[in-house]
Amino acid sequence: MALIRQLQSYYNIYNTLISKINMLQIFDFCTMIVNLLCTFLLARLYVIGWPVGIVGLIMSAGLFSVSGLYADAILQMILLFSFGYGWYSWQPNFSHKKIVVHRLKIIGWLKVLVSIGVFGLLVSQLLIFYTDSTTPYMDGFTSVASLVCVFLASRKL
Repeated sequence: MALIRQLQSYYNIYNTLISKINMLQIFDFCTMIVNLLCTFLLARLYVIGWPVGIVGLIMSAGLFSVSGLYADAILQMILLFSFGYGWYSWQPNFSHKKIVVHRLKIIGWLKVLVSIGVFGLLVSQLLIFYTDSTTPYMDGFTSVASLVCVFLASRKL
């Protein structure tokens, strides 16, 4: 009898958890897994990371659109073209030689930081004046930083 009560207890816990999870959350979790896989593959310098990332971007864009985060969905579409360029530029016959990973020097990092700062402010101001964004500075700077980071990754910097 105690075993039956214990099993019923587990069944009730299971039903409670399942009822709290909806399809959007499952899709969000799958999107996260795909994007983490992309990051892992690119960090290991596997070209296959770029198409995996493209799938993750499409999934993210759909997720953001359904959630009403249209600026983020548009950013995913812009990043889609950047990922396409990264995939193309990592191909062996793009430069007719093996592409090696380069490290940025301090002046390069300063250029990156200044670029993110200037363009982040510009995008933030556009969001302030032309949208009803509740987080224009966060959106502006993270959007610009995302684009810069994808560009750096595509150039193996």
